[in-house]
Amino acid sequence: MTGHTAPTPRILTGPTNRARHLRATLAGLAALVVAVSGCAIPLDSQPRAMEPTTTTTARPTTTQSGSGASAALYFVINGHLASTQASVATLTPTAVLDGLLKGPDSTSGSGVVGTKIPSDTILHSARLSGSHLTIDLGGAFGDLVGPVRRQALGQMVLTVTALPNVTTVSLELDGQATTLFSDALGDTTEVTACDYVELFPSDAELASWRLARRDLDDLATRRNALLRACPGAER
Repeated sequence: MTGHTAPTPRILTGPTNRARHLRATLAGLAALVVAVSGCAIPLDSQPRAMEPTTTTTARPTTTQSGSGASAALYFVINGHLASTQASVATLTPTAVLDGLLKGPDSTSGSGVVGTKIPSDTILHSARLSGSHLTIDLGGAFGDLVGPVRRQALGQMVLTVTALPNVTTVSLELDGQATTLFSDALGDTTEVTACDYVELFPSDAELASWRLARRDLDDLATRRNALLRACPGAER
């Protein structure tokens, strides 16, 4: 009986196609890992505090020099607030209020730049505590009522809160605290710029005013910033 001859074993002298493919795949993965690790966010050696998210309200441009300063003072055109740059002694609440009480000296194409603050209003003091300002007035200011009073208050509040260190405002009349009206809170003892947003002009009204371009830009910028930042503000 003739036996079967066993097949001669095949000796592999080099990589098979499958082995070559596997090596190529592994090499590609290794290159990908290196590339991705180069783009990754580096790890801190210790815990790091998260940066806080803040919301800021744009304020008009103010400048200070050795010979004086320039600040945005708020007046009224056709029942709406209008800001104009004016020279003041220093960038302090007292100085800008003194400038405001002197009244405006320019006109626009759609109406005179005026003020609702009586000419005999007396500034007794402007006391700053932290970011809260208390304004003490005398004269005929206490006689104002209705929309005229609101516009006059808007002039003062928007003027002083244009300064970087004033946020809230209270009013005294001859040393006696008085209530103010807030759309959000009703009668209150302190207000912010947000309480007078509705007194700003619309874009159409701004376009009809022949104020300096800088004043128009400052006014529109502050109005838009307050509309974004103030809760419940009409947009």
